[in-house]
Amino acid sequence: MPLFLEASDFYKVTVTFEDGTEQRGFAEFPYGNDSKLKFRTEPKAKTEKISIDLVKGLYFDTDDGVGIRYITTKTYYHAGLTGKLKESEKAWLGLCYEGKSKLYYSYTTAQVPRGNMMHTMTIKNYLIINEKYDLPLFIFSEWIGTPSFAMAKAELKRNMKNDCPELVKLLDKKVIKEKGYAYIGQLYDENCGK
Repeated sequence: MPLFLEASDFYKVTVTFEDGTEQRGFAEFPYGNDSKLKFRTEPKAKTEKISIDLVKGLYFDTDDGVGIRYITTKTYYHAGLTGKLKESEKAWLGLCYEGKSKLYYSYTTAQVPRGNMMHTMTIKNYLIINEKYDLPLFIFSEWIGTPSFAMAKAELKRNMKNDCPELVKLLDKKVIKEKGYAYIGQLYDENCGK
């Protein structure tokens, strides 16, 4: 979800179901691993919970007319030290770049120690789908509130070493700060793949 929006607020949305039907209403922005979408037919109506298994995609209306698109799909990730490709459960993914490839994001939370207490951190995960993969592939994370370009770059290097090792060499911290991580999708299209 965009950082200027709150997860607990409801926004105008069109829900597209797996059977092709659509329903307009209001919904919260889903986290990547949410099993259900919180949905209302009207802003103050009773909240319904729609299973992710029934939903194909979401389109949130925005004031600028651009809108925010989500899909629901299983994803790939490189597991453990071996880097073996694994398939995840179905997740909510927002689209942040579309060209020859598509770059998606999802939000998750993690418990991390801070002093002698646990603290909940929000993590924005980025996934790419291209000519090589039929499902989006996890490539790196951004820890909201404690951004670390070096950590994102290291994850990208590890996860793209077989697909596009030159991608990491093209990253420029100043450009990423200006354009955001969605720019990686454009870099991929210009320098990697077919």
